[in-house]
Amino acid sequence: MKFIKNYWREILLFILAATAATLVYYWTVDRPTDTLTQSFMLIGIAVCIAGAVWLVRSLWRDKWRQAATRGMQRLFSKMQRFFERFAERLGFKRSNKSVLGGKTMVIFDRVTGREEEIAAKTAKPPKWKHLQSERERMRYLYRQMIAGKLKKGA
Repeated sequence: MKFIKNYWREILLFILAATAATLVYYWTVDRPTDTLTQSFMLIGIAVCIAGAVWLVRSLWRDKWRQAATRGMQRLFSKMQRFFERFAERLGFKRSNKSVLGGKTMVIFDRVTGREEEIAAKTAKPPKWKHLQSERERMRYLYRQMIAGKLKKGA
């Protein structure tokens, strides 16, 4: 029962695709002669295709996009490592430039009052949902980017 609860859209998508394929097969091979049967077959094919499109869209939004993104990230990181090793074997050396290309330096001011320093260490940064203006959001994103680059050794 848990399987059906977790995968009901995939099961329904398979059923709709099989039904549409069967209707298309009978439409092309058996070719019904009366218009009532033809119209019901066409309506059935249209309903199956519309339902399948809706299910694929829903599954992509909820499940498949995250899995596809993770898979593509893994694939591209493996490809990057492969090309880096390949370039090293050909004699190309990777440059030791930082992410910013040596054009900009990030300097943190250490000359502050002791109270401000303690407050800065203990205060948690605001959460995204609490930010009001676009300026605050841009500052938040910039802080996140700089912190990530510093963790990676830039």
